[in-house]
Amino acid sequence: MEIMRISEPTGKTARRNSPAAVFSRLSSGGMKLASSLGFIKLVLKGRELYRHRDQLIAVEAGQMLLVRPDMELRCDAARPTQGLCLYVDADRSRALSAPYVRTRAPIAYMQTARNLFDRADRNQLSGRTCHEELDVLQGQGVAVAREMSGHFLRLGLE
Repeated sequence: MEIMRISEPTGKTARRNSPAAVFSRLSSGGMKLASSLGFIKLVLKGRELYRHRDQLIAVEAGQMLLVRPDMELRCDAARPTQGLCLYVDADRSRALSAPYVRTRAPIAYMQTARNLFDRADRNQLSGRTCHEELDVLQGQGVAVAREMSGHFLRLGLE
């Protein structure tokens, strides 16, 4: 899994087609996100606004946004934010069936993500342990997505 850092939006479309962990620290501005894979966006600090067609999705610190494959979203940050975006592999992407779902992230999940973010800031993300932790985060995020999708299906919602 590739590990990347973004400190300022480029204004261009950030297109991902392979599993990756993207640590972001944005002061303001926007970008487009597109991927053939599903992704899990965790907002660790601040608030990010996502737009899909005419729908606006506000994601606050402590929330996660689960996005199915082949979606394109515009992301805007009006004030400083910190986040982690996990692009999941093709097998796990199948669990992300709703176009997008915003939910409160489990506390332990956010603590793990925050710990990884802090280590990324200190350039201490390397080796097998880091990749294993990111893999566990992906798996747990996909489990949340699967549970949410099942809940929506039981309610008869798309």
